[in-house]
Amino acid sequence: MSEPATPHEPLPSELRLPTLSEAVRLRCPICWQAPMFAHPLKMHPTCPSCGHRYDRGNGYFLGAMMFSYTIVVVVLALLVTVMRLAGASWMACLVAGAVTVPLVGPLFAFPVSRFWWVFMERRSLRDGESADAALRAELAARKARQQARDGVAP
Repeated sequence: MSEPATPHEPLPSELRLPTLSEAVRLRCPICWQAPMFAHPLKMHPTCPSCGHRYDRGNGYFLGAMMFSYTIVVVVLALLVTVMRLAGASWMACLVAGAVTVPLVGPLFAFPVSRFWWVFMERRSLRDGESADAALRAELAARKARQQARDGVAP
């Protein structure tokens, strides 16, 4: 496996919408070359092609969790509606929902929601990584100053 290229901030001309094929295959939303996922439940930490780091820290994928939850609720509501219109009992709908949610959530909604979260975040918050790095540097400097005042070795 070749080494990934050095990550770079995409130029505005590179920030394009995915083709249907790229979106369905869940390609890296930066370079559109390599897959984001090794398999449906395991995401690559960085893009094998361009080296883009997908996870930016604790809580980064919280928005993706909301997308995932919405996808599961919509699929479940559609399933129950179709089943009730077809004349199924509420018990049959409950059983179908109990089987569908654990399958739709992790196998479909998880990878799709993470793909769209990274895609949307990279287009709306392009300065986020440099702002995060600046904030981390400022917090580290404050901590070092506090430790120096308190006489604690860093």
